[in-house]
Amino acid sequence: MMRSTDQIISDLKILISTKGYIYSLCLILFEDFHGDLNKVHEFDYRSTLSVKECSIIIGFLIQKKLDFSIPESPNDVVDLKAKTYVLMKELQISLTTPQAEKFQKMRIYQENGEKIGNTREDRLDFFVRDKGMVEPMYYASDGAYDFQYLDYLESKYKYDKEWLKDTRRFDIDHAKAITTRIKEVRKRKIQNVQLVDVSEIFPEITETESKEFRKQYSSRQIEEIERQRLVATTFYRYFSLFPDPEDTKFSANEKWTTFYENLLDLFIITQDDMGDIDPDAIKSFFDNFSFVPGCNHAYQGFGHFNILNSRPLAQLEDGRYFVGINYLVPEAVYESPYYWMMEDEKYRNKLAKNRGIVGEEIAFDLLSRIFGPNNTFKSVIIKTKKGQPITDIDVFCLLGNKAICVQVKSKKLTMSAKRGDFGYLMRDFAGAVQDAYYQGLVSRKAVIDKSARFYDENGKEIFLSNKIDEVYIMGLTTENYPSLTHQVSMMLVKKEEDPYPFVLSVFDLEILVHYLKDPYDFLYYVRQRINLADYFFADEELVYLGYHIKQKLWRIDRCDWVTLENDFAGIITRNYYPYKLGISHQLSDGDDPISNRWVNPKFDLFIEKIKSIKNPATVDIIFHLFDLSYDDRDKIVEHMESLKDISRRERTMKSMAIASYPHFGLSYIALDCWNISELKHDVLTYAMLRKYRSKCNAWLGVGSFAASDNLVDVFVYSHEAWQFDAALEEEYGETLSKMSEKLH
Repeated sequence: MMRSTDQIISDLKILISTKGYIYSLCLILFEDFHGDLNKVHEFDYRSTLSVKECSIIIGFLIQKKLDFSIPESPNDVVDLKAKTYVLMKELQISLTTPQAEKFQKMRIYQENGEKIGNTREDRLDFFVRDKGMVEPMYYASDGAYDFQYLDYLESKYKYDKEWLKDTRRFDIDHAKAITTRIKEVRKRKIQNVQLVDVSEIFPEITETESKEFRKQYSSRQIEEIERQRLVATTFYRYFSLFPDPEDTKFSANEKWTTFYENLLDLFIITQDDMGDIDPDAIKSFFDNFSFVPGCNHAYQGFGHFNILNSRPLAQLEDGRYFVGINYLVPEAVYESPYYWMMEDEKYRNKLAKNRGIVGEEIAFDLLSRIFGPNNTFKSVIIKTKKGQPITDIDVFCLLGNKAICVQVKSKKLTMSAKRGDFGYLMRDFAGAVQDAYYQGLVSRKAVIDKSARFYDENGKEIFLSNKIDEVYIMGLTTENYPSLTHQVSMMLVKKEEDPYPFVLSVFDLEILVHYLKDPYDFLYYVRQRINLADYFFADEELVYLGYHIKQKLWRIDRCDWVTLENDFAGIITRNYYPYKLGISHQLSDGDDPISNRWVNPKFDLFIEKIKSIKNPATVDIIFHLFDLSYDDRDKIVEHMESLKDISRRERTMKSMAIASYPHFGLSYIALDCWNISELKHDVLTYAMLRKYRSKCNAWLGVGSFAASDNLVDVFVYSHEAWQFDAALEEEYGETLSKMSEKLH
């Protein structure tokens, strides 16, 4: 019988009030949040606790004064640690009870031959109502890296500095410096503790010995031996926290007491640790972000205010502060000032205005790095031909015959929504996503229909190409919005004929910009995310990105839909986190999936050559080539090179063609001459012939001189049928006939 969430929380409170529990918690906090960066993408997140889970534990722990009593035995510490994992897993499962019950009913319906719907209402009923979103929101990823909070702190509050300094004595530069120093102090303290996976060291020995033990000992004796081994392996990595084993002046109890003190000290900081930072700034920071344990009584768990999230520093005696979860410090520094200002009724309107401005600025800064300042616009006003305002676009990006319409929102998820209240969830989703999507649809229609005029932030008209045939809608939030991609999948109101939006946070956008620096790579990813929005499903954007970098977002044969594991986000963390910390050179490239991903320099040169074509259709050509599998790309450039060699040796024309009916085909000619007119003529003629024979919607014809250094010298592209008139028939008819005979 599955127990209720309240029953499990009641047991959790009893567990954490046990003597010595603080030390079990310290073991969890160290082991689950510190590991080998070389292997972070291999980390088993299912067997560890997350930041949110540990916040729940500490949130209940600080409702009383912290108890630092020494446990009766190290065995107790290990037992309490193990029980914590069991309870926390049960707690997560308890949140899925309504869905489990609905699933059982669905299975009965299916067994009785009844059809199960897949409408939006069906999804809302199964995944959202009855607190169905609580578990996805609380067990989603952190949503941002700790350093991102500090990176965007200045941008977020640049227009609020005066209020923050005058009202809360909060200085952005000092806050960043102190937060960084806290992390450095913590990092320095853990350097002597081994960041090893103990399970990798002992399992083989354990299994071998267990076989021998079965011959000599009873089951109860073996159980006790394995229990003692578990205790020994648990403390293996903490050897440096014990006194020197050769020092005989310490008794066994004194050695363990020293260990517990040193273990706790890994999580302790003082104001003196802040070094030469301005003392007044240090005092203000600790006043703003610390609390005295024995509070937080209103906290009841999921969806309730936890003081730890706004004040992550627990003040102890003698000027010491316990920092259990270092991640919460930059998060609080980033999030808390907003709530301070919201409490000031006179400042709220200005706060809202500032949020809108900085959201556009952040989005423009990131996207202009991709598309360039001449193809990126912010605060775009759309008007009718008669000058009447229609709507606005926060950021507008152009690339050939494609565009991106970005709508930026700064809506936060309310506490009521986090508790699973359906009404508040829908309201918050509307403010963060749905309204932006509707606005994007209006903007998209205006661009594609050529029915409006567009003006930049300075009132200057933007003249758009008549060739624009697609506008991708991007919804961007400046906030860390839990389970955003999952909510879009389940809650979005959309007509069947309308495209999906691509919705993400600025934190995710930053990482996309880093890995997809080329505008064609970036826009292709956006297209795939939108076109496959109802095919691939994942908990967070970095999962999609990790999968795309490793394998490419493309439909898989014999799969109606695909759920992506969170492990794909790990390969981003393994590469990006060390890069931002400046320690990539200290890690092994051999362990990095991104550094070892598929690369074909010759295919890249082929793509670069196509980019040089000054034609709106260049985007379509490149997208078609990106659609090819990695194997096909390798084979194509390899075969093209081979044909050039044969053409040069045999002094004759060589050709090849591939087609993926009905979408796209490619033909290639290697010609043993230096006559550009002849090469252009033959490339066009051969492309025309193969396109007709293959009945493809689009075709790319390429060719090169057999003796040139270039893989490609001539291009021709069509996504329409070539129509023959009398002159064209006369010019190409004979060549078409000859080529056809040759191909036969």
